[in-house]
Amino acid sequence: MNYYCPKCGNVLEKVEGCGSVSYLCDHCKELVSRSKVVSEEEHAAKAKAKEQEQK
Repeated sequence: MNYYCPKCGNVLEKVEGCGSVSYLCDHCKELVSRSKVVSEEEHAAKAKAKEQEQK
Protein backbone atom coordinates (compact mmCIF):
# COMPACT_ATOMS: atom_id res chain seq x y z
CA MET A 1 0.00 0.00 0.00
CA ASN A 2 1.29 3.43 -0.92
CA TYR A 3 0.93 6.50 1.25
CA TYR A 4 0.99 10.08 0.01
CA CYS A 5 2.27 13.40 1.34
CA PRO A 6 -0.51 15.61 2.74
CA LYS A 7 1.25 18.74 1.35
CA CYS A 8 2.30 17.84 -2.20
CA GLY A 9 0.58 14.50 -2.89
CA ASN A 10 3.74 12.60 -3.88
CA VAL A 11 4.35 8.99 -2.82
CA LEU A 12 6.15 8.71 0.53
CA GLU A 13 9.16 6.54 1.35
CA LYS A 14 8.76 4.36 4.46
CA VAL A 15 11.47 4.84 7.12
CA GLU A 16 11.68 2.28 9.93
CA GLY A 17 13.98 2.47 12.92
CA CYS A 18 14.01 1.26 16.52
CA GLY A 19 10.44 -0.01 16.25
CA SER A 20 8.94 3.23 14.95
CA VAL A 21 7.69 3.99 11.46
CA SER A 22 7.76 7.37 9.74
CA TYR A 23 7.47 8.44 6.14
CA LEU A 24 9.76 10.69 4.11
CA CYS A 25 8.64 12.94 1.29
CA ASP A 26 11.47 13.30 -1.24
CA HIS A 27 9.79 16.33 -2.79
CA CYS A 28 9.16 18.34 0.42
CA LYS A 29 12.25 16.91 2.18
CA GLU A 30 10.21 16.38 5.37
CA LEU A 31 9.36 13.50 7.67
CA VAL A 32 5.63 12.80 7.86
CA SER A 33 4.17 10.92 10.84
CA ARG A 34 1.81 7.97 10.39
CA SER A 35 -1.12 10.04 11.61
CA LYS A 36 -0.61 12.67 8.86
CA VAL A 37 -0.13 10.44 5.79
CA VAL A 38 -2.83 10.19 3.12
CA SER A 39 -3.91 6.64 2.17
CA GLU A 40 -4.45 5.43 -1.40
CA GLU A 41 -8.24 5.62 -0.96
CA GLU A 42 -8.13 9.21 0.32
CA HIS A 43 -5.71 10.19 -2.45
CA ALA A 44 -7.99 8.66 -5.12
CA ALA A 45 -11.05 10.40 -3.65
CA LYS A 46 -9.27 13.78 -3.68
CA ALA A 47 -8.16 13.26 -7.28
CA LYS A 48 -11.69 12.29 -8.34
CA ALA A 49 -13.20 15.33 -6.58
CA LYS A 50 -10.64 17.62 -8.19
CA GLU A 51 -11.41 16.12 -11.61
CA GLN A 52 -15.15 16.69 -11.17
CA GLU A 53 -14.50 20.28 -10.04
CA GLN A 54 -12.76 21.01 -13.32
CA LYS A 55 -15.77 19.87 -15.42
